[in-house]
This record gives sequence, C-alpha cells and structure tokens, in this order.
Amino acid sequence: YDNSWASMKKFLSGSGVIQRILNFDPRQITPEIRDDVNKLLKEKGNSFDHAVIYRVSVAAAPLAKWVVASVRYSSVLVKVA
Repeated sequence: YDNSWASMKKFLSGSGVIQRILNFDPRQITPEIRDDVNKLLKEKGNSFDHAVIYRVSVAAAPLAKWVVASVRYSSVLVKVA
C-alpha cells in the first residue's frame, strides 16, 4: 500500500470515494498498516489536529478525524478479539 500524498490525492479524486469511505470496514486494517498509520500520526500529529486542518480544508478535517477513529477502533477490535 502507498500512503503518500500523491496516492491520497488519487484516491480522493477517484469515483465512488464517498461510498468506499462509508463502507470501509476497520477490521481490514492489518497490524502493519495500523503501525504505519500510528507512526504517521505521531510524526505528523499536527497535520491531524482538527483545528489546524479545518483552517486549510473544511472537507479534510472530518476525514482526518475519521482516519484517527478508524485506527483506534481497529486497535480495540484486536484487543477484544
């Protein structure tokens, strides 16, 4: 998988992106992806801060919140399983 900004822009501009987000299942997040996203959240935490993102993009702020929530939920699923 590619978590670069170029990849994200391609994903966000693709057709059906809203449905893909709405239908996303956090159980699909592998330990490797979860670790990589958590690392990204630590390294670029400010980039995922709602107030910071909201000033730049009103649309991206809730999406960033969704990413954080999905990764956290994925971690919880692993702990309860």
